Amino acid sequence: MSRDAWAKLDEKSTKALPLSDHGTGVAAVTEALFDAGWFRRLERSAGRPLVDADRDLLLALAFLHDLGKTNDGFWLRQCRRARTKGHTSIVLSLCRMSDWQSRLPLLHALLIRCQKALFRAVLSHHGRPVQLLPEHGISEANSVWKSSNRFGYGPSAQLEVASARASALKGGASGAVARS
Repeated sequence: MSRDAWAKLDEKSTKALPLSDHGTGVAAVTEALFDAGWFRRLERSAGRPLVDADRDLLLALAFLHDLGKTNDGFWLRQCRRARTKGHTSIVLSLCRMSDWQSRLPLLHALLIRCQKALFRAVLSHHGRPVQLLPEHGISEANSVWKSSNRFGYGPSAQLEVASARASALKGGASGAVARS
């Protein structure tokens, strides 16, 4: 059983790919695509030259695309008969928590920089637009993002780790915000 946030799980062996490794891999592939000419294509789509801060922001978002996998309900998928949650729309419930901005300042800075529409697009990476659903209220936000479960897994700590690692990617969120 993994004690940290995970991205992929081999159900037979219960070995897990750590979420940070998955995010790093996706960001590396994104950077390779940029270097292979996709960054110029994005500039044409944006209708303006993209600067280093834009590149850093996009790499940080690539790293964080599965941020929702840090929630307690997703982590519990490795346990039989546990009540589980998804990992896309549920991220929007973070915004309903009163203290999330002070507890996750790098993530907050990233969201300010990229605007909500771009972040929602990243969260919609499975092809279905994410929406803040009625069941994503305060009580659910507190249960899936704040509490440590009986196995000692704490989503808040995992969110902080993911946010810090995203900021370390070539300036990531903090560098993109500082340059904007």
